[in-house]
This record gives sequence, C-alpha cells and structure tokens, in this order.
Amino acid sequence: EPNDYDTVADLYDAFVQIDFDLEFFRRLARGCGGPLLELMAGTGRATRALHDGCPELT
Repeated sequence: EPNDYDTVADLYDAFVQIDFDLEFFRRLARGCGGPLLELMAGTGRATRALHDGCPELT
C-alpha cells in the first residue's frame, strides 16, 4: 500500500521533537572544509542543521 510521504513528513516534524543530534550535525558540517552534499534529506530536519554549519550545502 503506497504512502503519502509528504503528509507523513508534516506529521513527523509536528509530533517528533528530537533535537539532541542537531549540534552534532552542525559541528560535523563546520569541519567539512568545503561544499557538502546531503543525500536522502528526509524531512530536512538535519539538513537545516548542516546548512547552519556549512552554507555550501547541496
């Protein structure tokens, strides 16, 4: 049975308030030394943290 991932993503972000890992992603991105490629970004929660640490994010 297919899922509507757009709807699920909105619900996930609204109800799952996990943020303990975001500072890890920020520090990781700060140390990258150049452009950073984010694959399989999901809802974008971690992508925002990566972008905080490395503005050259694709």
